[in-house]
Amino acid sequence: LIMVCMNRNEMLLKTLPSWLNYDSIKQIIIVDWSSKDPLINNEKFKNLLSLNQKIDLIRVEDQKTFNQGRAYNVAIKYVKYDVIIKADADYELKDINFIEIVSNIKFKECFMTGGNVKEGSQKYLNGFVIVGTEEFKSVNGYRETHTGWGFDDDDFYNRVEERIPRLIIEGVDNYILHNIHTDKLRTENYIITDPLLSHLLNSSKSTKTNTITFQYNTISTDSTNRITILKAIEQKTNPLVLQSAYGYELIFRKFSELESMLPCLKKE
Repeated sequence: LIMVCMNRNEMLLKTLPSWLNYDSIKQIIIVDWSSKDPLINNEKFKNLLSLNQKIDLIRVEDQKTFNQGRAYNVAIKYVKYDVIIKADADYELKDINFIEIVSNIKFKECFMTGGNVKEGSQKYLNGFVIVGTEEFKSVNGYRETHTGWGFDDDDFYNRVEERIPRLIIEGVDNYILHNIHTDKLRTENYIITDPLLSHLLNSSKSTKTNTITFQYNTISTDSTNRITILKAIEQKTNPLVLQSAYGYELIFRKFSELESMLPCLKKE
């Protein structure tokens, strides 16, 4: 199981216990993406870590904004097993039989996703996926040039589906619970905090190819190799062209410049 978060410790600590008591889940990788209050300093998390040897914590330092693609691509580097369950930090396992139901599926031949439920808070279950580790790596994982919320999962699924069939889990809300929260909580850690705008910009960058853009240095690891601290190697960012859904092109050299350029966009 891989999960990532930035400044969502309370939500993660609510959902994580639901995944812990299943022999089929042999490793749980949590990526703390520069949370202001490091997860490792949280007493409740430290207790879970001490009681559950399957939990590995990866902390990435000095990131000002959240990038889901980069966070999940960090997680994959530490996976020890052949199949991955990727779940958002607000996903809670609802049916104890679900893991056993899917444990016999051959994930070299297909992958499974949540899909979207039509109504209510459970419509946000598209981010749940079970996929083979090698299949994840074969498409270079998640797209790291997505700088806001939205479309990350669809983009990833489209590229995996070029290789193997996608199975959508019917009635996924019977098995997985999405904990309801506001749009503000959903987007507040991204460089673009407007949900519609960030989703539209992300959707404009979908292609069939994907490149891993960032690498990391290991700052420290504990004696059990279960707590790892990383820092990104600074990259020289080439000019990036974004085609927005409004028909404008923005050219900029650093992602940090984006917010100051947003007034250039007009909803016309």
